Amino acid sequence: MKNRDRGVVGNFFVAAGILYAASSGFAYAVDCGDTITTPETLDQDLVCATEPALTIVGPAGSLDMADFTVRCDGAAIGIQIEGVGAFLSNGVVTFCDIGISVDGTGAHNIQEIRVDGADVAGISINSSFNSINQSGIFKNFGSGIIISGDSNNVTACTLLDNLQNGIELNGDRNLIVANEIMRSEFNGIVIGDADGNTVAQNTVAMNGIGGANTAGILIQQKVNEQSGNVVVSNDVFSNIDFDLQDNNSAPCLNSWVGNSSTATTDGDCI
Repeated sequence: MKNRDRGVVGNFFVAAGILYAASSGFAYAVDCGDTITTPETLDQDLVCATEPALTIVGPAGSLDMADFTVRCDGAAIGIQIEGVGAFLSNGVVTFCDIGISVDGTGAHNIQEIRVDGADVAGISINSSFNSINQSGIFKNFGSGIIISGDSNNVTACTLLDNLQNGIELNGDRNLIVANEIMRSEFNGIVIGDADGNTVAQNTVAMNGIGGANTAGILIQQKVNEQSGNVVVSNDVFSNIDFDLQDNNSAPCLNSWVGNSSTATTDGDCI
């Protein structure tokens, strides 16, 4: 009888513990393939073959990575951000095709994230009004950041040793301020089919490979001439071909003001 009583009592406490955990909102570990719709904190490194590895959906979804790593093992996208106003911070995303894909309506916030080893882009921004702050985009096989959306901010980030461009701008009215962009294989910052962007107070150095007509900051030649882009007060030096280059067929539609450069510039209005 005594042994039976102990078993009943033990089972009671196990059941009570489960009920308490459920009633207290106990948060279980984030795992590969999860869709995050509430505030969560990563508590382990993840190696994910799921596509995407994780999804965060705002406005309530947020993820503090707590200095852990999400590594792709066949997944094309590491972290996909959807909805509006999601938040991602404090971790590493590595070896994906696209490290972080910023989608949905936008107004998402990413800070203190490191992305490396991405085949296409460290961060791909496809929506508007997003902020990328104080993050490191290192040694990606593609470009560091590709911006296709409008009215995004990239501020105080470090982009080093990316094998294509540091930052690609293909959207309008974006703000690229106070970043360090160095040793990109192609261009440091390239403005493609994009209008009304501000590129200011960045340090852009040692980008490009010899003879490839690359530049620290480049406005590309496009069929639809770009206009209203402002490149101002950047410190641009030691880039391989050009520090500053404007290939727009009507270059004076854009403004180049107060930039410091040490190498060759190319463009009538620089």
